[in-house]
Amino acid sequence: MKTHAFITAIATSAIVFGSCSAAKTTATADVADTPVAASPVQPNSGNNHHTANIDIDGYWSIINAGDVAIDRDEDMPYITFETSEGRFYANNGCNTLNGSFKYEKGKVEFFGVISTLRYCNDVDYELPINRVIADNRPWILTVEKQGTETFVQFVDENGKVMMKMRRCDMSFLNGNFKVDAINGIESVDMPADIFFDLDQLKVHGNTGCNYFNGVIYLDHRRANAVDFSNMALTRMACPNSAQETAIMVALEQTAAAAPNGHDKVVLLDADGKALMTLLRQ
Repeated sequence: MKTHAFITAIATSAIVFGSCSAAKTTATADVADTPVAASPVQPNSGNNHHTANIDIDGYWSIINAGDVAIDRDEDMPYITFETSEGRFYANNGCNTLNGSFKYEKGKVEFFGVISTLRYCNDVDYELPINRVIADNRPWILTVEKQGTETFVQFVDENGKVMMKMRRCDMSFLNGNFKVDAINGIESVDMPADIFFDLDQLKVHGNTGCNYFNGVIYLDHRRANAVDFSNMALTRMACPNSAQETAIMVALEQTAAAAPNGHDKVVLLDADGKALMTLLRQ
């Protein structure tokens, strides 16, 4: 559940946000339509996968291990590759692992793997992950791309998929944008901007009057999913409170983001409805 700590007085915020929500059904901005929604991640069965040397550097969510599909709100298992150092760091849903790895010619092999020793009797994919992230066993990596999603499979010498990892390229959202259109108001009269820092998972900007900041959460379970929480807002009185309220409500309702060309991003709600269109600056 999102938590929001607006610096504005609680009573004032309740009145402003209540009036905006009621007005949203009577006025619609020219927010760009897009068919991309926050749909669950459903990788193909494997027929479209191909072997290639890909850039595995960085963070990956582990979504399958052995015959177990993994879908958790918290404590999702992961593996992070630091290719410059030849090191990896991982979590199997219970214990933390690290060690060295070698990746070349479409194969990866782990060395010097060490792990913490917690006991977890309710994590049925811990052992299948450990069988893959183990010393001196090479794995063939096959890759499939679906839009902004990349899926990589660890395949044994018999062609059996033993583990699957995923990551989403959300770089289209990184950086500074101006607010171009907002669902619920006819026009953006006061210049407003939003800066997304995906490295630090922070968002900040101004509504055309007040400054705000908050936290970005990227949901591994849904394509292009993004959520903004712990939002804080300064309390200066605004001549156009409707615009400010519409921006903050749009951020609160955002469940996904989709690129629209090279310089535009559309924020979407959980049903895929466009909430706000942003133009890269």
